[in-house]
Amino acid sequence: MPPLLLDFTKIKKNIGTMFENKKRLKLFVPCQGDEYIIHEWLVYLLYNLLSEKSSRVKLALVDFQDSAN
Repeated sequence: MPPLLLDFTKIKKNIGTMFENKKRLKLFVPCQGDEYIIHEWLVYLLYNLLSEKSSRVKLALVDFQDSAN
């Protein structure tokens, strides 16, 4: 599944949330199992400790629904 670009520029309801000052976010959806997701997230957190130019990632649980059904 390709990354999704979430655009928050037209949404006014994100005030007071973690998305308040964000304009756009990329949502990456993994193809592997959950254990790989946790490992990758932990690697990003470790890299945040070493570099200021690293990506600030958030771990999220997302449910997708098929709109055709």
